[in-house]
Amino acid sequence: MSTSSPYEKSIVSEECIQLASQLGFAAYPKSDAVKPYLRHISYSCKSKQSLLHFYALLAKVVAQFQKDVNPNKTLKEYIEEQQSCDSEPYYQHEKGTENRKSEVTETFFLCLGLWTMMKSNFVSPNGGLACPIGLAYSVHTGRRGTISHAELDVSLNTFIGKSALIPPSNGELDKEYKDLADALKASPDPNMQFPADVESLRISAKDLNLSKLFTLAGVQVHWTDNLSRHLLLSVRSNIWSVEIFAFPCVLQEDGYRAKIQAAGVDNHYLQEIRSSYANLFNPTVPAIPHRVFNLVLKPICWCVYCSSSRILRRELVTLKKKNSGIFYDKVIEGVSSELAKQWNHSSYQHLWPRILLLQMHLQNAKPWSFWVLFRDRREKLPFWTFL
Repeated sequence: MSTSSPYEKSIVSEECIQLASQLGFAAYPKSDAVKPYLRHISYSCKSKQSLLHFYALLAKVVAQFQKDVNPNKTLKEYIEEQQSCDSEPYYQHEKGTENRKSEVTETFFLCLGLWTMMKSNFVSPNGGLACPIGLAYSVHTGRRGTISHAELDVSLNTFIGKSALIPPSNGELDKEYKDLADALKASPDPNMQFPADVESLRISAKDLNLSKLFTLAGVQVHWTDNLSRHLLLSVRSNIWSVEIFAFPCVLQEDGYRAKIQAAGVDNHYLQEIRSSYANLFNPTVPAIPHRVFNLVLKPICWCVYCSSSRILRRELVTLKKKNSGIFYDKVIEGVSSELAKQWNHSSYQHLWPRILLLQMHLQNAKPWSFWVLFRDRREKLPFWTFL
């Protein structure tokens, strides 16, 4: 990665340092752990020439929507203020015009997406308000179709909360998961089972982890920059994938968590994301033989510990290769190596529906390879009748 690129130069600029401070990263640049996040912000700016202005604008957005500054500030108010503002150098269109209104709206939503780490929810491929969070808010508030500017007369906290894109903490399956669960129940496949104990309030990390999901169910890892999609089970190119948040560096900072709470993102949800990496990538402690013959056994052993270690190494290599490692977050290595704890409802109230869905998918998955038979402890006859 070239240090002479305008993006790399910009993230050590005074404007970027001020932005980092406003976002809650007071230790930057002495501590550069959040550099992947700042690169994510810089590469999201549409114009290289406007990077410094964009940093200043994003810092203003974060400041404007702090509860102790403007507790009742609405999205509509901000857009109207910026539409008639003549002191903001980032905007290109003349104030008061429809083009300026569209530019302000799109830029504002981009800033909100980058601040809350939900960029794909706030950005529409076609521009305007036809973005996922706008459509979700419209549906969950009893409307249909794209929302209008008049309907943005709500606080940011309310807008994100009522969109329901971040799973609620009441432990109930939202519509997205109910539909998928119902589809699994109604499957014409006679071998498909919906286990009665899936509603258990405790699941051992040894029973639900990436090693088991990959080995027994063929589930791949998809790294996402959207924290609202963490642990979401999705289908990509006919392959089941579990989405994992790729920027845990932002979850480490108390300052950032305090700032983002003003936007309606619960701190408990952020803590759940952070603690889930260990359960996924390091679900068990190594047995005594592994401690003695670690280098010999790790590449060939089938146990959960060794298999999880190989998956972690493979995924880290994948992340480093993606975009030449520009957005690689080293914090993943640390949080994925911590001691795992049990999956339970009290510790994962927001993520619990997704955890249950992963467990259900794992228990219902057919062995996808002949060699899986040797590692699958379930009854094989329902799946492999020739035995």
